[in-house]
Amino acid sequence: MNAAHTPGPWFVFEPEHEGGTFGIDSDFGDAVVHFGGTHMDGIREFADARLIAAAPDLLEALIRAEGKLAAY
Repeated sequence: MNAAHTPGPWFVFEPEHEGGTFGIDSDFGDAVVHFGGTHMDGIREFADARLIAAAPDLLEALIRAEGKLAAY
């Protein structure tokens, strides 16, 4: 499987002020995604950002599990 995404780890950064932009960046300085604006309630979007930021780790865990389960 060839991954076509920004390599992890990814991390969530918080807005500097109310209604500011927050998002997900990589350790390589690449912006994965940025959220922001007054239309966002912040709580749900921040929870979504944490889940998205976990994607590279989740992918790695799934690949390891697939290898172990293939033996059964």
